[in-house]
Amino acid sequence: MSAKVSIMVPVYNAERYIRECLDSLFSQDYEDFEVVVSDDASSDGTKQILKEYAEKHCNMVLFLNEKNLGITDNCDQIFGACSGNYIALFAGDDVMLPGKLKFQVEYMQQHQDVSMTYHSVEIFNSDTDVVIGLTNLTPSDETNNSADIIRKMGIAGPMSIMVRASAVPKDIYKTKVKYISDWLFQIEASMAGRIVKLPGVWCRYRKYGDNNGKDLSRYIHEFEEVINYVKGKYGYNAELMQACEQGLSRFLAGEAFRNIEVGNVRLARVNLRRAIKLDKKFVYFAAYVMSFVPYVSCSIKGAKYSLKKVLNKLGWL
Repeated sequence: MSAKVSIMVPVYNAERYIRECLDSLFSQDYEDFEVVVSDDASSDGTKQILKEYAEKHCNMVLFLNEKNLGITDNCDQIFGACSGNYIALFAGDDVMLPGKLKFQVEYMQQHQDVSMTYHSVEIFNSDTDVVIGLTNLTPSDETNNSADIIRKMGIAGPMSIMVRASAVPKDIYKTKVKYISDWLFQIEASMAGRIVKLPGVWCRYRKYGDNNGKDLSRYIHEFEEVINYVKGKYGYNAELMQACEQGLSRFLAGEAFRNIEVGNVRLARVNLRRAIKLDKKFVYFAAYVMSFVPYVSCSIKGAKYSLKKVLNKLGWL
């Protein structure tokens, strides 16, 4: 039984990397797939390259936005054009390794109760091609259910994700969440079935410049918006409600450490008090007390072993 895959590829100013990305997609050994690309008004040569590939590949669907829509509206446009049974998430600077589509589709076809699969991702330095690390290496790194996605703010290496199209609400991007909508997408998809981490490394994440993930401190209002959305829709699920409290608490604690690192101890204490109210972890109490110690209150951004790093190593954040 065959199944079609739609690969979602939002693009913006990816002239340097888009050829390698698209070549890695169109060289997949799976037969039935489409590549749905939307360029969000790039100011470099991305559009010309995309037009070239669209003329060459009949299974490429291309949108060239005249004005910048922003990541969420751009993804909404792509998502609406996807016609596959499965949707693979990707980006214009990622690299898909051979066999990825076939491997994930075959597993999901054989396990109809699974709504989402993902795998480890190789992180590499774009300038040197040196491998920096892998995502999801240990059991503690894995994301196994909706509660995990909420607590951990999503799956590490989202370009590894493949979802069953029927698992995602069609209006998923039509919310007030304009920047971290990928997290809400994962939460909703996970509610429709099991999440499975598959063995192997099947794509590469390119690390360069300031593309090392979103600075979530800019989107605290959206983080709370997602939490409130989940509470409103799934309030009957006690485990998810607890995960929402824990996830928001963890986010606020992380914000507090960022505040300390830039010298804003007053705001750090505000965030820690909120974190403690939601989830009374000892580490949050300890951090609040330590914020009154002069050494901790100064900037520790350049320290080799900051308190935040130590707590992360211990799995307390």
